[in-house]
Amino acid sequence: MALEAGRGQLALGPRGFTVALLKRDMSGFGALPASAVWSPAGRKTNAKGRMVLCGEGEAMTCVDVGDRTLWRVPGGGVLYRTPAMADGAVYVLDRFFGLVAVDADSGQRRWTLRDDSGIASSPVAGVGVVYFADNAGCLTAVDAATGDVRWKWRPRWSKMSTPAVADHLVYAASHDGRMWAVDGLTGRPVWNVRVADHRTSGNPPPAVAHGVLYTAVGGHVLALDTATGSRRWDVFPRGGVRQTPTVAGGSVYVGNDEGLVAMGEERWRLETRGEVCSTPVVADGIVYVGSRDDFLYAIHT
Repeated sequence: MALEAGRGQLALGPRGFTVALLKRDMSGFGALPASAVWSPAGRKTNAKGRMVLCGEGEAMTCVDVGDRTLWRVPGGGVLYRTPAMADGAVYVLDRFFGLVAVDADSGQRRWTLRDDSGIASSPVAGVGVVYFADNAGCLTAVDAATGDVRWKWRPRWSKMSTPAVADHLVYAASHDGRMWAVDGLTGRPVWNVRVADHRTSGNPPPAVAHGVLYTAVGGHVLALDTATGSRRWDVFPRGGVRQTPTVAGGSVYVGNDEGLVAMGEERWRLETRGEVCSTPVVADGIVYVGSRDDFLYAIHT
């Protein structure tokens, strides 16, 4: 499930559907089986806010916040996983496990990368570089302008999970229970620390804010120093956590089998009738999250 906040709208994907909603009154104006990524107003990609929808078995479609279609690219198959958008381009996986760069203004394809191992994770965009984990467990850096592979790296005895990037460092958990920081320019490890005492897989990408790395591994939520990897705190909320934490206003928000939790130390808990399997979104002092009970929740922080 994907949940993204745009300019005056939300996009979420309950059970494979993305719905754009007006935040003021929660009225819906469209739905597609999709994942979504927002490009807010003021970025180079556009003058107005826009959303790119990548639907399973559908084309990739770009719409503005008024639900007007700007362009549509026939997918020819399955376009899936959450795309990344940066510097005028959208990066998305296609049905052949290749990485495709599409011009965000015109919808024209810029380049396609066919990785020998196939791509296992959603892409993440840094400054001039796109990163992903392949099916062999390697972190891979690709030139955002050309699609050329800059480097590949993996630890000797394990595979890597979906990465995150901040300040030219790439952070990702390995399946042997370690968190790694890798230089985004060279692919050389900077530090690694143990974050779980057992093997893990399918780890979500971490979140980075104000010099702290927040990650969910083995059901725990950990806060690590981005420079050294030293542990600041480690919490196991009731129900565990399997999604990327959201950091806003000095709080960390996570969803799990039982609902939504606001933590550092636990501040409050909202129980829902279904699993919260999306990463929460915070905007204008309100936390938005979708649940498998078919409801979208808006909670004052």
